[in-house]
Amino acid sequence: MYDFIVKPIRRAVAAIVLTVFMAQVSPVSAAPTPGDRCKKAGRERVTAAGTLRCQSIGGVLRWGLVEGASGVYKVGDVGPGGGIVFYVAPSTFASPGSDCASSCRYLEAAPARNDGEPRLRWASENNQERSVRTAPGIGSGMANTIAILKQGGNSGTAADYASKYVNRGKTDWHLPSIRELVELFEQQDVVGWGYMGRTGDVAPWFWSSSEFSKTAAWYQYNLFLSGPQSSDGPKWDSHRVRPVRAF
Repeated sequence: MYDFIVKPIRRAVAAIVLTVFMAQVSPVSAAPTPGDRCKKAGRERVTAAGTLRCQSIGGVLRWGLVEGASGVYKVGDVGPGGGIVFYVAPSTFASPGSDCASSCRYLEAAPARNDGEPRLRWASENNQERSVRTAPGIGSGMANTIAILKQGGNSGTAADYASKYVNRGKTDWHLPSIRELVELFEQQDVVGWGYMGRTGDVAPWFWSSSEFSKTAAWYQYNLFLSGPQSSDGPKWDSHRVRPVRAF
């Protein structure tokens, strides 16, 4: 009688206790979605939307899309190079010198630096009155950067810094063309501006790789109240640098 009645009851009770215990020690959390806040930088989760990584976006730790399930990105996603996607082209474009070559679709900006983007000259002293004949359009930034460095003697300049930037194993970063830089400024609330955003720097000047004349180049700035503005300045001026890459 004992084995017939008591043992089954004890087994049932033990099973209930085990189930309750496992539920307590192994809580199941809902899968995050791109843009959700996260706590540990660098952590990755594979979800239905694709692979997400916990990364600082606009100064806040959020889940960013590392690689979409369908290979599709949108503005604000984390790009393959760990930057923030700020431009999605309506069709593919060419970026000679970039890994994507003639099949590029996106532009991503290097993550904002908490210590502030560096201020550098556009050209070295020997090249400040020499024309490079760079272009202004989307996809021109990498070719412009290469052309600037081919002058020789431009070590330590804006183009040199951008070309040497490496993030998440990607080395094909460049100084953006003026049109690429305009698109970047249009999405400044998405990409963030690191140190500057906390100090009230309302007119940060950023170099583009597009030449205006043999002694000047285009730059972009954000003037308080009037919004993003483009202008030109002498190549010996020092302005901030934000590397970007096409993919």
